[in-house]
Amino acid sequence: MKTLAFLAGAMTVLLPVVAIAAPNISSTDKSAWSDTSGWVNFAPTGAGAAVFDDHLEGFAWAENVGWIKLGSHSGGGYHRYANSTATDWGVNLNGGALSGYAWSDTAGWVRFDPTGGGVTLNPSNGVLDGWAWAENLGWIHFKGSSPAYSVVFTPPKELTAVLLSATNPQQLRAAVAGSGIHLSSDGGATWSAAATQPTDRRLKAAVVHPTIPSTLFAATHGSGVFKSTDGGANWSACANTGLNLSAYALVVDGSAMLYAATRGGVFASADCATWSARNTGLPHTAGVYSPAVLAVDPATPGTVYAGVNGAGVYRSSNGGGSWSAASTQPASTALRALQIKPGNASILFAASQGAGAFKSTDGGATWATCAGQPANPTLLSLAMDATGRLYAGSEAGVFVSTDDCTSWTAQNTGLPN
Repeated sequence: MKTLAFLAGAMTVLLPVVAIAAPNISSTDKSAWSDTSGWVNFAPTGAGAAVFDDHLEGFAWAENVGWIKLGSHSGGGYHRYANSTATDWGVNLNGGALSGYAWSDTAGWVRFDPTGGGVTLNPSNGVLDGWAWAENLGWIHFKGSSPAYSVVFTPPKELTAVLLSATNPQQLRAAVAGSGIHLSSDGGATWSAAATQPTDRRLKAAVVHPTIPSTLFAATHGSGVFKSTDGGANWSACANTGLNLSAYALVVDGSAMLYAATRGGVFASADCATWSARNTGLPHTAGVYSPAVLAVDPATPGTVYAGVNGAGVYRSSNGGGSWSAASTQPASTALRALQIKPGNASILFAASQGAGAFKSTDGGATWATCAGQPANPTLLSLAMDATGRLYAGSEAGVFVSTDDCTSWTAQNTGLPN
């Protein structure tokens, strides 16, 4: 096995006193097999592996070896290991392919994309399959039939989008990551799964065509964009020609132009079939982009905003043809949502993970911290209705502001804790 140059010297893997991220490997389908070390448990008591959109974290336990650490990062969210320094090694996930290195004090480096092997994740059922290579143990197999064993990723059920009907307020569509598309015809009192689902359940966003309400689009992290022409009952993959398939966000403007934020940057399409990159002016590292959120001006097609992890807010006035950074950025660039105020496109709001809400009054050119903040500063989503009520979804529930984020009140009665 080829050894990375930076991996010289001993490393110590210790069982964490507290979990670094919520493990999400099945409690029953959790074991890989090594002829040398025996069973490798990816959901051991007191630890476990966590699969995120683009990387792995946490620990596995090999019965005759001990702990195997899956990465140096422990912050969740979006992260890509460079695998080039002693503090930035780990296992990456790109679409359905794993790559990079885990570490065992006993077995040494465990490579997930070795020559002659490799590990994949099936996006439709969460099953990991294939072979990893441990330099002091040999092959580790993730799925076998005699005896039957497997490692299965069970993604958390996260509500990533709720779509409202323009003609029937009782008709709702919900995109649930890890589960699929669900439909309600009674205002959300009851729900049923779509008859034909996107083949990838890692749903990141969903939008409605601006003039054809029966046409919906859904973005996945690994299989690109899917389309429904019957109100969400059935779904099929778009051609996705030219699109980086690892999507983080999806929006549509008034001209029906779709914009997707992906690992490869921002892409645009008029038909969901052919996509073109729109990245001039966006920051990147070795060709890897980090736009996490998008927003479009509903009154001005072609005006697009992108929240870029680690860099802040960027604006385009020509459909993503070129981008310019805000002259004064939000104090936190770990952005999770952007919202344009209905009826006044010069006012925007941004939600951050850990630093609360921010506001711009000049079309995104400059940003300031909101005068008031929700009680919980880890904000995950924003929505604003036509009356000016701004809703913020957080780790502590829903907060509402009626004065452009000067003050907030919690509105959580009936929501689960």
